Amino acid sequence: KKIFEQFWNTMNWDQRKIYVSNSVKRVDKKRPRKREETSLSRRSGTFQYELNLNNETLRVCKNMYLSTLSLGEWSVKKWTMESENGMNDSAEHRISKRPKRIDIHEDSKQFLKQFLENLNKLPSHYCRKDTN
Repeated sequence: KKIFEQFWNTMNWDQRKIYVSNSVKRVDKKRPRKREETSLSRRSGTFQYELNLNNETLRVCKNMYLSTLSLGEWSVKKWTMESENGMNDSAEHRISKRPKRIDIHEDSKQFLKQFLENLNKLPSHYCRKDTN
């Protein structure tokens, strides 16, 4: 409970990503199995999960790790793999990548309003008093 509260109450999203990427390690397989070419394994490694409690590092299973931090498997794998490829993007950096909003000119707005007003109006067949 202490780990969960520290994770969710004292950290922002960028700090959580760093915490996860530091506490989950991707390890290569110990020994590859000899296989025929047609059935090669896609698995290149495994993940080791660790939690810190009272300055002590405890190795835990995946289910314990995910349930303690209340995270999904996909998020943990994504954050871990991103950290292997380099630094995680900060929120400010991600926001700057968004395309700029294009302002619609007043003439275009007026044209659209006029167009909608000129459309033929049809009576509604919906009656509230007849529905539950």
